[in-house]
Amino acid sequence: MSKNDNDSLRASLAELPFINPAQVEQWIDLQQTIDRTRDYLIRAVPQAQFSIDEAQKILAQRTYTLVFFGGTGVGKSTLINALLGRNLLPTGAVTAVTGTIVYVEQAAEGEAESLVLSYWSKEEFAERVRRLCQLAEIDGFDVTNSGEREQARKDIEALEESRKEQAKTERDEYLDILLDCIDSYENNKNLYKDGAPSPVSLALENEESLKHLREDSFKGSQQRQIRLIKSATFRIQPKAGVPNLLMSGYLRIVDVPGLGAGMRLHEAITLEEMKREDAMVVLVTDAGRQRVDEMKSLSAVNWIKENRLFGLSGGDLDEAASKIFLAVNGANIRQAFDRLNSGLPEAELEVKDVTRYIAPNYWERYSNRGHNRPYFLVMAPPALYVQDPEHAPEEFASETERILKVFKDQMGTAPTKDPLEPETKEALLKLSEVPLLRESLIHFIQHERVRSQLREAATRTRNALQALRFYYEKQ
Repeated sequence: MSKNDNDSLRASLAELPFINPAQVEQWIDLQQTIDRTRDYLIRAVPQAQFSIDEAQKILAQRTYTLVFFGGTGVGKSTLINALLGRNLLPTGAVTAVTGTIVYVEQAAEGEAESLVLSYWSKEEFAERVRRLCQLAEIDGFDVTNSGEREQARKDIEALEESRKEQAKTERDEYLDILLDCIDSYENNKNLYKDGAPSPVSLALENEESLKHLREDSFKGSQQRQIRLIKSATFRIQPKAGVPNLLMSGYLRIVDVPGLGAGMRLHEAITLEEMKREDAMVVLVTDAGRQRVDEMKSLSAVNWIKENRLFGLSGGDLDEAASKIFLAVNGANIRQAFDRLNSGLPEAELEVKDVTRYIAPNYWERYSNRGHNRPYFLVMAPPALYVQDPEHAPEEFASETERILKVFKDQMGTAPTKDPLEPETKEALLKLSEVPLLRESLIHFIQHERVRSQLREAATRTRNALQALRFYYEKQ
């Protein structure tokens, strides 16, 4: 790097809101080492080339990624809304609501808020339908071919008819999704008449825009496109009076579809986002209430273990585990709240089992990450309601009033008649642990991720140099 290049890099790094002068100099030194190493790279040492390329990708990163992951219907969208302080993503009671992978980014100053829909290409959609056929244990077909599409519809409907007296299984979910894919493509063929569909930008102020993201929207209608949507991106302005989780545009949120049959269409993208995640919130339900909740929780973290943490050990596992923030949804149930706050070892056995799936020492290593525990016991509905009462779902108002009564002893000196009274609002937010989670995430990104980023880049650069040295010594 020339002196001008150094000065330019130093100036661009200095603009980052979460880097100190020592880290700037370390960053520049690493970049210089990478540039010098490139002069010695040869095709005979592909490992060195790969390591250097990976190091360069790490240093090129300026926007950080926060991934939200969990089982179907555990409340990821509601928690994201509460953290943002506004009712943004569509939410529902217990079933899957958001049917595609969703990004939340900060819009440029003065830019109108929007929702941008990106579509699968014809080839990508056809490949994903073939993958669903494998999971549904039926012969594959080309969904873009009208003859094969119609024959597949008849075969699937006949198969479902033969199974209607049997208990519903995951296979039946795949069959339903396949029929939905067939209908969606049939009704939207014009999208593909000129090749891959271009992204569509919708005004966020139009309430109809959000319906395109819901699993339950436009069913039986030609407007239904949820299976064809590859991703959706909210571009929003920060809300005044709420700490900006998007960190002035340096952080983006990724909400992946809930763990279930519908996720299979986006599994590859989910894995790709997890590889580049800088922090991840894993949301589980209170496992002590129902066995089904416990299984959902273990399924979610086991998926992470097998797909994100597989093969990692020692420092690499600690590094990956440090990025995972565990949130338990269920604090609004008084029985669960009292049990998990009782301090009794047996009260948290189920949650402890969940953390061991992440890393054996997670419970001890991050014992104070939440409120004197390694997880956050969140209460998202009241946190969202008191921050955005005009737009929060109607049922959240009555839920907040119920919580005020049931948790009256946890409100301190705050009055318990009006949840929007400033002192009461502050007490409810504290009880919800949503602000605590938001502050912890921002602090982690600002103070830990640059340090970790530099360490990861340095490790890969060192690996490249080592591979080159071995090669030249051998020669």
